[in-house]
Amino acid sequence: MATLRVASTTQTTSLAGAIAHHVRQDQPVYLQCVGAGAVNQANKAVAVARTFLAQEHGPELALQPEFINVHVRESDTAPVAVRSALLLVVLVLPNIAPEEAP
Repeated sequence: MATLRVASTTQTTSLAGAIAHHVRQDQPVYLQCVGAGAVNQANKAVAVARTFLAQEHGPELALQPEFINVHVRESDTAPVAVRSALLLVVLVLPNIAPEEAP
């Protein structure tokens, strides 16, 4: 299981490559996002990962969002704080050929 932490500064192509790698290895992928910017980067990365996998006729991807609480320490001396986060579960769907689509 791969839980990838996403920030608003995360490079989308690097994250997309990591997502595609774990999908190719049949490993579950979870994207942990705190803040709107991180959610934006995660969504863009999944879109790019879909194109990476589509070039190989790989599976289709979808996202299932879940709310979680994460423990965050702002600095070495700060106390641990609880923050709400969005956990995006990357769902791997079978690739449906165009002639099989409804």
